[in-house]
Amino acid sequence: MLRPADSPRIASEALALAIRASDAFAEIDKVYHRLSGMRLLYRPAANSSQAAPTAHIGNELCDFLARHCPECGQCQAHKALDPDTTCLQVEQDCCFAGVAVVRAPVQHNSMLIGALESRASLREDKRPGLTFETWAAALDTDRFRFDMEALEDKWRQSPAMPRDSLGTYGELLRIFARHLEQQIPTLLRTLPTNGDACAAVTERAIQYIDDNLGESLKVGEIADTLKVDPAYLSRAFKADVGVAPSEYLAQRRIQLAKELLLSPLRITDVAYRAGYSSISQFNRNFRKQTGMSPKEYRGNEAQNRLRTPPH
Repeated sequence: MLRPADSPRIASEALALAIRASDAFAEIDKVYHRLSGMRLLYRPAANSSQAAPTAHIGNELCDFLARHCPECGQCQAHKALDPDTTCLQVEQDCCFAGVAVVRAPVQHNSMLIGALESRASLREDKRPGLTFETWAAALDTDRFRFDMEALEDKWRQSPAMPRDSLGTYGELLRIFARHLEQQIPTLLRTLPTNGDACAAVTERAIQYIDDNLGESLKVGEIADTLKVDPAYLSRAFKADVGVAPSEYLAQRRIQLAKELLLSPLRITDVAYRAGYSSISQFNRNFRKQTGMSPKEYRGNEAQNRLRTPPH
């Protein structure tokens, strides 16, 4: 029986950050992707009293379903990896939607510290001749009020694995987990302090946001790029900056829009260059932040420049 890890949650997440950013994890993820077409996810372990359910699972179809299905919200895969209850062997499971998960535990000093996971639709559920409509009908999608176009997109993009290969992929994950365990002592020696770890994540997130203001950014996508858990990113960011990443992004977009409104660009072009997908969304957010519409702001600034005598 593994003992629960005694380290605070933030330390567990700092180690998880180091693991995801390590050359060892990048190497095994690359090999696994080449062999299977799937990506690996590393999830840290934490007692249920320390950790909330994972908000990001690493498979877009699974993530999408989890936001809409009560069944997915109660799925073991969306709960914390509790050292007291998590199985210490390679696990294979499949949900009602035909998404299979293979999980291999990662240990250090006889303690469960996390797990490697991989998710894909079972190939039998994406066999030739099976249409999206037939698959979706089996889910009783009317009950969940799905955006059917988005659901179909996630379904078609989901990687697939044959059912009889689950054991093979499980053995691969077991080998990769043992390889990762050998790197843990080195990673622990180079682990920064909690404050340094949070500051490093925040600095990288700010840089990424500032470099991509014109893109359709979401916190989950930023976390994926930085190889951190979205919940960890939000906590670290708010601790350092004082606002959540989404609030900082909104403020920076309005700041960019103000600068662009001083140019001859049309207001529609200003909205798109500031990362807004619609002019109505831009107008609403701009008024919320400034108390006036973009057109009113542009007019006020023009009047201010006329009143200001040249130097």
